Amino acid sequence: MIAQHYAWAHEAGIDVFFASWDGAGSYSDRTISGDLLPSPARGSTQVALLYESRGRFPLAADGRIHLDPAGVDRLVSDFDAIGREYFGRPGYFEIGGRPVVVDFVVHRDAMVWPMVAAGTGNDDIKVARDMAPDWDVTE
Repeated sequence: MIAQHYAWAHEAGIDVFFASWDGAGSYSDRTISGDLLPSPARGSTQVALLYESRGRFPLAADGRIHLDPAGVDRLVSDFDAIGREYFGRPGYFEIGGRPVVVDFVVHRDAMVWPMVAAGTGNDDIKVARDMAPDWDVTE
């Protein structure tokens, strides 16, 4: 199944898969790490993680995610695990030499928050808030 999806991506000119990630040790983590990235069918297609913040953090009454100290600890722990498992691996998607993780929360006030670790460590995480997508759409 994975090989077929990569074949379709190659035919369609798709360069990057964004794969949903639900936490260290989850089914998605095992599949991405053990099957998707190391697949011989991957070729030049790269893989990046879509961080599932809605599944990692509860929504407050106002429909937003508010990070309390425990939430910050979870976020840091998640990105430590992501950094150790994925950053620097062959086939992991980078922009300007920095590994990319995308978090997209769908809500009427949604913002796109691409999270890019500073370098290959997780000591600093840059979060681009209030950033509107700037899609380069070609036909």
